[in-house]
Amino acid sequence: NFDTIIIKQNNYLEGTLIIDKQLTLIGENFPVLNGEAKNQIIIVKSSNVKISGFIFKNSGVSFLSDNSAINLDNVTNCIIENNKFINNFFAVYLSKSSNCKIINNQIKSNSTKQTFSGNGIHLWNCRDILIEGNRIEGHRDGIYLEFVKHSQIIKNISKNNLRYGLHFMFSDSCLYK
Repeated sequence: NFDTIIIKQNNYLEGTLIIDKQLTLIGENFPVLNGEAKNQIIIVKSSNVKISGFIFKNSGVSFLSDNSAINLDNVTNCIIENNKFINNFFAVYLSKSSNCKIINNQIKSNSTKQTFSGNGIHLWNCRDILIEGNRIEGHRDGIYLEFVKHSQIIKNISKNNLRYGLHFMFSDSCLYK
């Protein structure tokens, strides 16, 4: 078993948090992790991490790095579920990851220009990802897949984004339903 950390309801201004251990992070009554419009909020560098029950808001805009509320970087078996994302550059960003689940999240941004907006859920070079039951609006693209294989995108609502609801490039053997 891995450790479980329960975070009490509050507004947290912690800068960028790096998770490099296998753990479960649970928010009690939706605590707010605020990037103050300058930081990434959480970077996950360990497999077997679960994050549930938080409000992530105001990750910083960056043209040099893909700042996000949650960044899954080269991991497996991670779960991001039942969170609320408000006004983040990218909400959930996965790179070189597999066997992860992004489930039942509410993702909303008030972006007005594509150049100042990232995507709601962004996958790059990933495989075997489940994206299910999310509601995404107001980003550049709601769900964006590039070099993704064997993934399932099921029962999501992606609307009122600046460009596309679902955008996929160089991705194959995926199910869109």
